[in-house]
Parts: sequence; structure tokens; C-alpha cells
Amino acid sequence: MSRLSLLLLPAVFASLILPAVADEAEISAPFIPHSHVPDSQATDSQMLDQRVTKSLAFTPPSARITLELTPSQHTDDIETNRTFKAEEMYGESDRGMALKVGDGFELAQQPDYLLGDLNWQADGDSFRATMDISLSEHSMAFRLGFDPLGIPDNLTFYLHSPSHPQFHYGPFTADSVQEQMAQFEEGAAFWSPVIEGGIARVELSTDSPLSLTSADLGIRSVSVLHDSIFSKGLKRQEDAGSSGSCNVNIACDSSSLPIADTTAKYLFTTTRGVTGLCTGALLNDTLNSQEPWFITADHCVNSHYEIGNMQLYWFFRSRTCGSSLPGTEVQTTIGGGTRLYNSYLQDTTLMRLNQMPPTTARAGWNTAPVSTGTPVRGIHHPLGDYQKISKGHVITASDWPLEFRSDTHWQVLWSSGAVEPGSSGSGLFNNNNELVGVLTGAVPYCENVEFPAFYGRFDKMYPELKRWLDPSPLQADATIRVSGKVTTQLLVPTPVCGLMLINGQHMFTCNGAGEYELNVPTDQNQEIHLLFFADGFTPVSKTIKATTNLIKQNFTLESESRPAPVVIVEDLTLTDDNRVVLSGSLRGAENAPLCGLVLANGEHSFTCDGQGRFELTAPLASDGTVSLFGFVDGMSPFQTTLNPL
Repeated sequence: MSRLSLLLLPAVFASLILPAVADEAEISAPFIPHSHVPDSQATDSQMLDQRVTKSLAFTPPSARITLELTPSQHTDDIETNRTFKAEEMYGESDRGMALKVGDGFELAQQPDYLLGDLNWQADGDSFRATMDISLSEHSMAFRLGFDPLGIPDNLTFYLHSPSHPQFHYGPFTADSVQEQMAQFEEGAAFWSPVIEGGIARVELSTDSPLSLTSADLGIRSVSVLHDSIFSKGLKRQEDAGSSGSCNVNIACDSSSLPIADTTAKYLFTTTRGVTGLCTGALLNDTLNSQEPWFITADHCVNSHYEIGNMQLYWFFRSRTCGSSLPGTEVQTTIGGGTRLYNSYLQDTTLMRLNQMPPTTARAGWNTAPVSTGTPVRGIHHPLGDYQKISKGHVITASDWPLEFRSDTHWQVLWSSGAVEPGSSGSGLFNNNNELVGVLTGAVPYCENVEFPAFYGRFDKMYPELKRWLDPSPLQADATIRVSGKVTTQLLVPTPVCGLMLINGQHMFTCNGAGEYELNVPTDQNQEIHLLFFADGFTPVSKTIKATTNLIKQNFTLESESRPAPVVIVEDLTLTDDNRVVLSGSLRGAENAPLCGLVLANGEHSFTCDGQGRFELTAPLASDGTVSLFGFVDGMSPFQTTLNPL
């Protein structure tokens, strides 16, 4: 071969020494398949009706803004410190980097609009308005870059595309954006989720339109994507079309579909507005905690900023083996992740995603070295195309690509399929659905399958990843902070107001964002038990092994009608200090006593004495009433208001 075209090369190598791998017993975590939404869930059309309801509450666009763009400087590379000229080793001029799918632009001039000039309409105590934003040259998809300090303090806004209302993002506020951007360098842009279809519809809400008389949204830059996320492939213009003809749709291999649920393609945008694309996979841990550990390649993402603005796309695959139509509906998560570990010598980045993915599937892994000849599968998105599967076997262990350190990678020879730009960071799996490697690079494309692909060895990465994937439990009675968000399971998540109960501590998630945060003790088994109750939703129950002092746990709720318990108040006595003493029982069908929680104006009592009995003293509300709740796992909440005066 006269020309060596590297798929992806790590950044400039340094003389680093990998930590020695201690001899220890083989450790593994099992593969967890995705628990699919039950058939009783709403139909696709019903879900679409529900998720566009929020948009229908806003007025039609009262302004249509066109952004005039000028190219940003230095947009040729994904990131200067991540490019590596192959000619330095092979006499060639190709560069290795993540697949570039978008370019950065700045505003040529500030658009002629002010938020105060919009058609604001009263809606209770607030005012709402809507505006459309497009680009001077039509683009299939783009990300808006906001100045975090340019967003007005008293403004809340949502974003979506009129042609793709199923992807509806927000709410965004100055506080939420600035909090997310606080860890990054001053002046870095806050990148919006990807807007499809050429128009970004912005839905705004404020309590004071007059305060916005001289304000704009703070948009200062744009990353213009080369193609739509949802066309058959998201590619560079010169790569338009399908990935290589030898690639095989994942739908052609039914045995691999369960592990395919762990894999996603993702976008990230640099400080210069250049957008790249790679692949990665969710990993299980030895506690089966469902934490969203996500592994990919270091040459794809390695900075907190890029990891923090990642947008991931799940279930992007064909309907059938030979189909060009999409299969299950593509879902997306935003907010990126938090970097935990990265190594460019092993070409690995591990992160915890900041938003729970729409799949419970987690890839297993094994710390034992892979034997020569072991059958393996690579699951990936070549050129951003539908999810593909490549099959082959391990031929040897080696370095990549220089001899600074041997045995850091597996060499894999394909018997079916190939890898291409965009496949980088994807997982290599054995027949037990266990991850054994992460893709660094290869001589890409179907015509070069006689050359091996290089995957970073998981068994070599494991000593550095152990603290997250095989953590040591905390001691009993340790105090930990548990936080998260509760939303609906719709594709446009809506915050839910309800009661979160964790190891005897409780709070309501009624702050408008569905958020909670509690400091709770662990039980004697170093576990925390979460219960959540909200009117109209199936109660949620989850037990988590505590491995860290900080746990983040988000919940998505299914709407389902279930019988509610009944709180029977048998005695109610007013006291001189404006409080009320209540006693009674919590009952279910046929007057059966229940074990649950009774809550009255913030005070609570459990009814787990076998008789369903409770007694508590609660303050009266300012209007002299008592709000009484009954919560039982597996039942809808009970709620009533008493007026003892």
C-alpha cells in the first residue's frame, strides 16, 4: 500500500509510563439489557400530542430574526492540540482527529432586535412571547452559542425546531446557564442543543417585559453543521452518502441488538465552534447501580468543556437489516457529562453523563486479557451513519502506533464490516457482551479491511477506572448527599412536583425544575432507599448501594392510574399554640391496614406497626387548613385538605 490513511491518531505522544497492572483475580461486571417501556405506554401519536402541548401554549412568532455570519478563525482543525500529522511518522499529510461535522461562525453584526419589542402576552403572573431565528445561509442543523453573561436575569426560554417538535429543550435561564458554565474559562460560549430544519423557535417567558427593553438573547456565535442529524448519515459534504458498502446494519444481527442499546453517537463543540462526532458506550459497574458511566476515546473528547456540551443520540439505527428507514424513534440527551478520567496513551475517556440516558442497558466488562483468536464485535456509527456491526477476531496485542509502550492495544482483523471516521471511541465486545476495548484507529474504509483495527485494551485501563466501576462501599451510617431531578417520561421531559423520601428524610420537588437535594444517612447495608410519590404517576422505588458521598439520581415517571390508599383521621385536636394533633390509620382495599407515610403540613409519621396507625402533630397553615397526604409504594398518592377551625 503506497498511502497509509489513519482513521484517528492520538495527540502528540510524550514519554509517559503506564501504571503497572497488579496481579489480581479476574473481575467482571455483567451486561444489563434495556428494560423497554411497557406496551401500556402511550402511543407515538399520543406522545407527540403531549410533547407539543407546551409549544401550543405560546403565542405565534412575533419576530423572525436572521443571523448574518462570518467564519470564525482557525476552524480547520477539531482542536489544534489534538491534531497529529501522519507525515511525521509515515511521510503522509493526513491528520487524525474526530470526524468534523460542523464549522464555527461569529455574528457579522448584531441582529436588529430587542426582546422588549416582542409581542408579549399576559399569562397569569407572567408574560410569554415567541421568536424564530434562522441563518443568512440555510443550514440543515446548527447550534447557537450564547454568552452566559448576556442572557437577561429575569428571562426563561425554551428551544425547538418547528419541523422537529419532538425535540423540545429547556427551560434555560441566566442562572442555570451560568451555573453550568462556571467551571469553564471566562468568555466560553454556552452551546445550545442542535436545532434541526433551519429554524430555531425560541419560546420566552418573563415577569417583566419592560425590563427587557434594551436586552437581547446574548447569541454571539453559531456552529453550522454540514448535514442533518436525522438524515441517513451525518457527514462532511465530501463524504455525502452512506458509509462503506461492506458495513452491516446492527438490525442484521439480532443477537447483538441488546448490547447495541448501550451505544450512542455524540456531538461536541470546541471553543472555536467546530463540531465533531464520535461513538461511545455505557458501562455497568459491579454494584449494578445504573450510574451513566460512558466510555469513549480521548482523541474525541478530553476537555471538561467539550465533554460538558456533548449531545448524544440513542437508537439511531435502521428498521430492518436491509432498510434505509429509521427503526425505533431516535432519542437524544443533552448536558454532556463530567470527566472522570482520560489518557491519551491508552486513548480513553471515562465520564459520568449529566442526564440519564433513555436506556437501562449497560455493557458488561472483564479484566482478563483477551486470548488470540477470540471472536469480537465492534458496534459503532461510521461517518455518523446508522449503527453498524463489524465482526472479527483478536490477532495480537500491540502498541499504537509507536513503540513507546507495548501491549496497550488489541489488534483486530475484520471478517465482516469495517470502521470509518465517526466510529472512534466505540466499544469492542466479546460474545458475553463484555467490553474488552475502545476504538483508537485503523486504516479505514471497506477497501482496507486486510489491515487491523486498534482498540485500547480495557484490562490495561481498568486499574484507573476501578474506583468508579468497582467501588468500595461506604461505612454504615455515613451521611451522603443525594440530588437529582424528576421529570415525565415524555420525549419532552416536564418537571414533576411530588414528594421525595430517602432513608427517612423528605422534601418536595416543587421548585419548577423537579429538583431535589437531601443529606441522608445510609442504612446498615450501606444502602439508600428512594421513594417518590406524585399525583397521577406510578410511585417510584429504588435502592442504591452508596459508594460515594455524592450521588446524583434522576427519575422519569410513567403516568399510570393505580388505586390510592385512604387516610382515616379518627381524632383531631387543636392545641393552644396553633397546632393540630391528628391520629388515625392508613387503609387500603377492604379496609386493610397499610405500611406507608402520612404527611400533614410537612410533618410525617410512618404506619408500619401492622395496624396502619399514625399520630402526629402539625402546624396549621396560614389559612387554618391542614394538607394531608398518604403515600404507599405501588399506589397513587392520597391527598385531602382539612379545616379543623
